[in-house]
Amino acid sequence: MAAQTSDKEGGDVPWNSEDWERLGGLLVARRVDLRSAWSNRRQFADDTMLDYRVVYDIEKHRRQNFSPATCRRLEKAYGLRHGAIKAVLDGAVLDGWVDEGPPIDGIDKIDQLDTRIVKDGEFEVFLASAAAAITQLSPEQREEAERTTIRLLRGMLRDMGADI
Repeated sequence: MAAQTSDKEGGDVPWNSEDWERLGGLLVARRVDLRSAWSNRRQFADDTMLDYRVVYDIEKHRRQNFSPATCRRLEKAYGLRHGAIKAVLDGAVLDGWVDEGPPIDGIDKIDQLDTRIVKDGEFEVFLASAAAAITQLSPEQREEAERTTIRLLRGMLRDMGADI
């Protein structure tokens, strides 16, 4: 948040270091709750396509000047509703700001794909049709779709205990 002020006590009162420290601790706990593999901050940053330094800075309260766009990306990655960071800095409880939707930036695009329930034996067919659908995208979209798909599958398999 570019402006380091809050609505506390009726005005432009700067958030203090305790507010930022509290936010950082809550974000770390939220990250680990979302996915066990995300106990590793670097893995979380990679999987959510966030800059590692930004994640480190907010969790360790190393700086307090995050742009609104960066805050929104962070909120999406942590599975929080828009405005959660400011609300928590103002003293709100994080649980009230949890977004029940998918936590990873980009997953919201999944509903734009032609998807169907995969039954036993159809997994390979589904992968082939997904690969065919990806070829219809622009080169930039194709690259992003391939990276995101691999990242999501890898994370899901790790969560299920697969060594990948």
